[in-house]
Amino acid sequence: FLGSADYNVGNAGSSKWLSNLNTSNFGDTKDFIVEEVKQNVLASNYNGDEGIAAAYLMSTQNFGDQVSVILGGRVEKSMVKYSGYNFNEDLDFSPSKTITKKDFVNFMPAFLVKFTPTKNSVFRFAYTRTISRPNYRDISPYRSINIEDQEMSEGNPEVKPALSNNLDLLGELYTGNTGLISAGVYFKNITSYRVHVRDNVRFEDVKESIQTPQSLLDQGADPLSIIDYKDTYEKLAAENGIIERVKPGNGGVANLVGVELSFQRNLDFLPRPLSNLSIYSNYTHNFIFVKKDQPKLPGTAKDIANVSLAYEVKRFNARISYNHTSAFITTIGSTVKNDIYYDRVNYLDANLNFFLTPKLVIYASGNNLLNQAQRRYQYQSEYTYSSLYTGSTVSLGLKLNLF
Repeated sequence: FLGSADYNVGNAGSSKWLSNLNTSNFGDTKDFIVEEVKQNVLASNYNGDEGIAAAYLMSTQNFGDQVSVILGGRVEKSMVKYSGYNFNEDLDFSPSKTITKKDFVNFMPAFLVKFTPTKNSVFRFAYTRTISRPNYRDISPYRSINIEDQEMSEGNPEVKPALSNNLDLLGELYTGNTGLISAGVYFKNITSYRVHVRDNVRFEDVKESIQTPQSLLDQGADPLSIIDYKDTYEKLAAENGIIERVKPGNGGVANLVGVELSFQRNLDFLPRPLSNLSIYSNYTHNFIFVKKDQPKLPGTAKDIANVSLAYEVKRFNARISYNHTSAFITTIGSTVKNDIYYDRVNYLDANLNFFLTPKLVIYASGNNLLNQAQRRYQYQSEYTYSSLYTGSTVSLGLKLNLF
């Protein structure tokens, strides 16, 4: 950017000048005055207590040398208590604290069968019910409101744990020399799956969550700062304006059918020195089914692939690993055009170790060698929502193993 007659770039302070400024975290100095600014930190703070009491019963039965069965069940009672703040961004003020309590009981049965027709092959079948508890922050009763920008985000103590009834069928073939080929299919019936919803709501729908100017004054807010807030509040209330809200919740029922394949083997059939190579790979594909009137299942990619190539001799080993994960939805919008997706990623990592002695090791590692960005997009991949580049990381060092 070049300056002009209307606008000229000012002079920035030098690093020497900045380093000589008198700063302190404990009080004012001749160069700075300490000012406490809560900003939205308090809205992010919460206290939580969770207790889980559990009991289980399990029986293992063998039917000859080829078939074994495990049958059991587990009962859990969860006791949850959370507290969070109602923070007002316009006033940098947190007037109130909310406490919520909740108890719930879940039963998780399990039935597993293992069939070993030969010494080199295994077939496994399982029915299980599993629980996925909400994130701590999702169920804390925090609330952050900015009526000037007409935005709010909040937790939801009513979010339920997601329950999944699972059917799994897996076959494994051991080819010797650490070789393994496996293939499996699975079905998951997921109820109350968690979603983050970004929607537009009218002021009337959420006015009980928004502090009135008078209630803020009664709770100790600065009277001068209330003046602008009062004007904004009254205008928003009179127009029954729209507020963009982000809030966790529960979806309906999702069915997921998946296929998984894996292969691993030492490549000892290759000529030396390549015979010390080994490969590991797996691939998973998910078919996701959700009713049209229900939100999409978030956090589940359709395709996941991993490939790892390793080389190992007596005093040296190295590994290079590649991961691909396809795009998946993270936040449900008020319309499909407001949905937020995490973009597909391709990661490449590598590491190596050279043993000077059995305990003294020179190591090197590289992460994110493809400089993959952590990118999210809205609606379609060409509409970037956010993008973060962390770069590649390479480290080299000397490691001493004490044990």
